[in-house]
Amino acid sequence: MMNRRRWVAGAALAAAAAARSPAQARIPSAESAQLAPPHADFGPVVPPRPAPALPVRTSTSQDTDLPRLLEGRACAVQLMFTGCSATCPIQGAVFADTARRLSAAGLEERSVRLLSLSIDPLGDSPAALHAWLRQHGGSPLWMAAVPRRADGGRRMLDFLRAGRPGPDPHTGQVHVFDRQGRWVFKSADLPSSREIVGWLERVASQR
Repeated sequence: MMNRRRWVAGAALAAAAAARSPAQARIPSAESAQLAPPHADFGPVVPPRPAPALPVRTSTSQDTDLPRLLEGRACAVQLMFTGCSATCPIQGAVFADTARRLSAAGLEERSVRLLSLSIDPLGDSPAALHAWLRQHGGSPLWMAAVPRRADGGRRMLDFLRAGRPGPDPHTGQVHVFDRQGRWVFKSADLPSSREIVGWLERVASQR
């Protein structure tokens, strides 16, 4: 019953988030970005930071590394784990709506990607990630992966400065990477799907 209540509450929060104004989806210009502290809780990442060479396994059992998954397209990354019953269902609902909006906008897999990255290498598997994606609707634009090293989840939490104390150690932030696989923007907690689409459109248009 508790999980059901959390899911209903999560769906309501996701729907409310999706209704925010698209004007909030803008990534600040390079000039204004210089005014943002490089270690702020959210906003532009200045200077951009290359993704760590983290070995991962995708939901289709492909062994690769994080830079290869990110390179060549604008990518929005969320940290999650399939055993989570609090934040992660909300994150899944938001990414599902983001994928629908990206498809409706005519954005293709070669230009944008959504990545759900597990922080639980010991508990998650490709099969679990595949089932999690299907539970939330899935999309060719949306994939999931899990680190192949036991410390991979902690490495990503530290790299993205996205950790917090407690049994659910990750935030609901979304992290945007550019075509060169560099981390360029981090959102506030649980951004809307409209905001994510706006960020990806802007980053995808940059060369």
